Amino acid sequence: SLINILKKKKNYKINLIINDTKLTRKYTQRNLYNFNNYFFKNENIFSYKKILDKNSIIIFDTLGTNKSIIQHLKKFLKLKVVSLEDISPGFRSCDLVINSKIFLNKLMISKKSVFNSLKFTILKNEFSKKKFQKINIKKKIKILISSGGSDYKNILYKYSTKLLDLKNIKLSCLIGPGVERKNKIFKLNNKVNLIKTPKNIKKVIESHDLIITSGGTFMFECVSLGKLVLVFENYNHQKNIINYLKKKKVIIKLSNNVSQLKRNVKDILFDILYKPIKISKIQKRAYHLIDGKGANRSIYLINKIIKM
Repeated sequence: SLINILKKKKNYKINLIINDTKLTRKYTQRNLYNFNNYFFKNENIFSYKKILDKNSIIIFDTLGTNKSIIQHLKKFLKLKVVSLEDISPGFRSCDLVINSKIFLNKLMISKKSVFNSLKFTILKNEFSKKKFQKINIKKKIKILISSGGSDYKNILYKYSTKLLDLKNIKLSCLIGPGVERKNKIFKLNNKVNLIKTPKNIKKVIESHDLIITSGGTFMFECVSLGKLVLVFENYNHQKNIINYLKKKKVIIKLSNNVSQLKRNVKDILFDILYKPIKISKIQKRAYHLIDGKGANRSIYLINKIIKM
């Protein structure tokens, strides 16, 4: 989202430094082919020195910013460093920290260069233009299941098989770019609508009523559109934000016990049909919590750093 806005600035030269994995290369070839891409297997200061000019700005979008590398880059290359969505020790050495969820980890931060709020949730720019949608109970309820880009734990298959025999629903699965052909979900091709790496994810979300997903970026996209979102914890670092959004009453947290899934979904379907006011309140709270303008707010702050 950020680089697509920054690339419109003709006087900015943008290089992307990417962790070298099969998934990142596949994603880069599909979505980031217009940029200068460098793949690192092992992060070190010499790799950065080959690419970056003095007085550049580097933006780290990673869960593990290396403190010593940041300090070295600032000292010898006179770089300005921006950290996005990181809570490792390295972010404290950055010139600008933008993190929508840092407050959930109870870190005491008083620096003026730290901006932490859900207002800075970075989504694709199209999510800033949205319209609230009620669930149409006169039609079959459309359910979408997502488990991230790779589905290493075969959640798509496990969850789909539990829900297939529910009545008055249409079941779809979002197939991420890293989902391999051997994944069991492809065995259900005739029973489940498989949506493979869509060009417009916002339209996919808007076309469904009930979303089952893990606690990553896709969850925030669904919440921002005011969808009814059932969330499971796929990785440990998602725990805090899921619990926070549960307390805000904008999502419904699922147990990680798959055997309970069908019962949970049946209860929600009952509420959709017979307690529409309750469901509508959850949707509206979600819709107003995240406005989809976090990317623009972040770009404004980054531009200020560049001009300093």
